[in-house]
Amino acid sequence: MQDERIQQLILLQSRDRRLAGAKNELDQMPNSREALQKRIAIESDTLDLTRKSILEVEARCKKIEGDIAEIESRVTRYKTQQLQVKRPEEYKALDKEIASLIEQVSEMEDEQLELLEKIESEQSLLSAAESPLQEKISRLETQLSGLDDRAVFLTEEIDELEQSYKASLEQIPAELLLAYKQVKRVAKRSPWVVPVENQLCGGCNLRVSNDVVAKALVEGQISNCDQCGRIVYFER
Repeated sequence: MQDERIQQLILLQSRDRRLAGAKNELDQMPNSREALQKRIAIESDTLDLTRKSILEVEARCKKIEGDIAEIESRVTRYKTQQLQVKRPEEYKALDKEIASLIEQVSEMEDEQLELLEKIESEQSLLSAAESPLQEKISRLETQLSGLDDRAVFLTEEIDELEQSYKASLEQIPAELLLAYKQVKRVAKRSPWVVPVENQLCGGCNLRVSNDVVAKALVEGQISNCDQCGRIVYFER
């Protein structure tokens, strides 16, 4: 049967580590939330930028359409004027202007066609990407909601762990508690109470001396690894 003093230390360590772990996880929660929110924003922006691009191209197409209508109106007006002019040079000037406007319309129609093809291509890409992206955003939002639930759970768990940890502190002998705290100051990382196996410390994995082994085998004695300072014991 395990030494009662070692059992007390192991229980204290267990509650100590669980409490520290819960607090650390809760402390990291804002960073986790921020990371998820950024990922959601990136995925949403991807959709929004594509939609915005399509709207901008559509607006450009509509403007070209209006410009073409305005130029065609001018062409019609110039052709009417041609019927009314008497001087050949005026007729030729109007004819030249009409030809220039018709060329402009042709160029604008070519541009409009390219824009329509671009709209079709981007709409196709958006249609293909929208569903997977929305599903991804939904999963991320679910994870974000899960973090909120986890934060509530951790807050409640920390309250319970603090009570149980406090109870362990009250039950453990003063000299034993002092030894435990001293080890925590020396060995910054847990565990601080570790078994010895094959004469190797379970904390630093280095060989402990025979004196440490002999002391650890004596019930009621606290033995420390002569390499890392952790409290060591033998499984019984």
